[in-house]
Amino acid sequence: MRPLLSRCVESFTPLQYLTPELLHLLQQKVTYISPETGEIVSGPAEEDRFALLGPVPLPMQLGGESHKFSWYVFGTVKPGEIITGGAIANSVLVYGEPKDQDVTTVRLHSGCQTGDIFSSMRCDCGQQLKAALGQITKAGSGVAVYLADHEGRGIGLWAKAVAYMLQDEGLNTYEANAKLGLPPDARDYSEAIALLKHVIGDAKIILLSNNPSKREALEAGGIEVQEMRSLVAGHNHHNRRYIDAKLEHGHLMD
Repeated sequence: MRPLLSRCVESFTPLQYLTPELLHLLQQKVTYISPETGEIVSGPAEEDRFALLGPVPLPMQLGGESHKFSWYVFGTVKPGEIITGGAIANSVLVYGEPKDQDVTTVRLHSGCQTGDIFSSMRCDCGQQLKAALGQITKAGSGVAVYLADHEGRGIGLWAKAVAYMLQDEGLNTYEANAKLGLPPDARDYSEAIALLKHVIGDAKIILLSNNPSKREALEAGGIEVQEMRSLVAGHNHHNRRYIDAKLEHGHLMD
């Protein structure tokens, strides 16, 4: 039998525990957004829509200094739902007032439990995230979109663990995915694009990334990328083959 806590998390639905006080709070803190335009929508929901919950003040220590971000959780909600349930959700960190800028700095970060949390040296993800947040604070405004459901370039944590085992047998990251019958990159940026349209307005962006496909997805979604700025961080002898594989598949690093 599974532990009670595990069953509670899996069976949680947002409407279950809403008291009038909590409902009032959510009505003040949830914004519903059109997935196509990023504009605010209201009224009864007859189809899935995009929800942004926040802001929550989030003081963060970066480079030995304290910086205050605004944290939001976002995702798609079904008709009748106020917010989504479940243990995994995507986040966005907003610094300053990016909507008031002509150009703002943006990082689309694919969640990586091993790199971001455990400081794994098999990838450069955690160091890239820190470097991006540092550049955003230095610029004075910007947005870091944290896509927790992009683990392993979208294949998920279990498949990523198996792919790591295959990499230890000599395959690179792309070859390991192919061996598992998975695409080389299964990420979808549609939610991130809808979010950015709402958060940055008409601002152009400086995209902190080495991956041209992120730029292509953003521009196809109607966001103007003025510049793509390379993020080179966290390279070491443990991830040399990982970095080389990225370069072979079109990543650009200064």
